[in-house]
Amino acid sequence: MFDLFSKKTDTPRPGNPNSKGSGFHVVDPREAGGHCLISGHLHIRGDVSFCGSLRIDGRVDGKVSQAEGSQGQLVISRGAVINGPVVAQDVIVDGTVSGDLMVDGRLECRSHAVLKGEVRYGSIHIADGAKIEARCLQKDQGPHLQTVSRSPRSSASISTLQQTSTIPVPSTPMDFLSKNSR
Repeated sequence: MFDLFSKKTDTPRPGNPNSKGSGFHVVDPREAGGHCLISGHLHIRGDVSFCGSLRIDGRVDGKVSQAEGSQGQLVISRGAVINGPVVAQDVIVDGTVSGDLMVDGRLECRSHAVLKGEVRYGSIHIADGAKIEARCLQKDQGPHLQTVSRSPRSSASISTLQQTSTIPVPSTPMDFLSKNSR
């Protein structure tokens, strides 16, 4: 499943050069490029660095970062909590992140997502029900004011605010008719 162990049958076991392997050879997870999991009953106090894909179902009090140059994604499951900064290529959030979030690629906020802090992203998708209590900035863009607008399909998109001129609105329909009939 995680490809962290591989069965070796023709290599001697450590400490016994005459044995021909019925044991397992431990593979460096950085070379496996597989998937990692922090289960729901696990609470980590400290920084977590990963390669490939990482799914967090539990709690991390510390920085969660993807190793530079590695590909993959971070999945923060419903009920999962991260208290600290997050740095990754692609992130799917359905849990809670209390800290700055730096996503080089795509950030997907599902319906139970809660983000608190500053969020920088390449692209973003926000599902109905997600709570964003954060300053959102698109990467490689200057500091712009941004707003979240809901589309008819219950998703949200980020758009840059632009200045608009104000148009006077008549106080009654008769005012409108009298001004336009001239």
